[in-house]
Amino acid sequence: MSWETLQERYPWPDCQPDIKPTRHGWAVHERTWFDLLSNLEQPIVAEVGAWCGKTSYWLLERFFRLRLIAIDSWALDATNFSRTYRDRWAAQGRMRPTDSLVDLYRANLWDFRDRVVMIQADSVDGMRHIIDEEVRPGVVYIDASHDHESVTKDVNAAIELFPRAIICGDDYKRGGPVATAVHEIADERGFRVQLLGNTRFWRYGGCPLH
Repeated sequence: MSWETLQERYPWPDCQPDIKPTRHGWAVHERTWFDLLSNLEQPIVAEVGAWCGKTSYWLLERFFRLRLIAIDSWALDATNFSRTYRDRWAAQGRMRPTDSLVDLYRANLWDFRDRVVMIQADSVDGMRHIIDEEVRPGVVYIDASHDHESVTKDVNAAIELFPRAIICGDDYKRGGPVATAVHEIADERGFRVQLLGNTRFWRYGGCPLH
């Protein structure tokens, strides 16, 4: 199995979705990503929680040999978080009310589609699909739901499925659900949580990237 097989399993549509690109998102942590990836010739990054593609686009634009696996449900979730943004953009004329978030991501990343595999699935199921094709990312970036239960589930699955990868993520805030979850897992597994730079970016120290 190979990257090419994964691409065949998750093909892009033949035509670019007719949606105005809107690369909405939050902090990209530019300096930290350069520290993680700049010495790698052909890194594979699994981005668990890709939203509209702001981080995806930034990584692919700057690391020309990087290949990205984007995992997200791209669903209008029950909390109305994603629905609120979709409705706001529709009111601004950026999207139509019937446009989907998955097509918005495709529109945003269209120019990089030869280096992106999109897996529309729950975080853990999406990571298991990667394993099915025997593709091994060097970095697994956890940035999906940020509640304690979801972070615990996603990080534990990433560690078990990709034991040689660097596991990292966003939204670390002392006392918050992400920080609490990653420290609990680190204590249970004997890992060390490392904060990178002056950001909310966390990672588990361990095996180097290959």
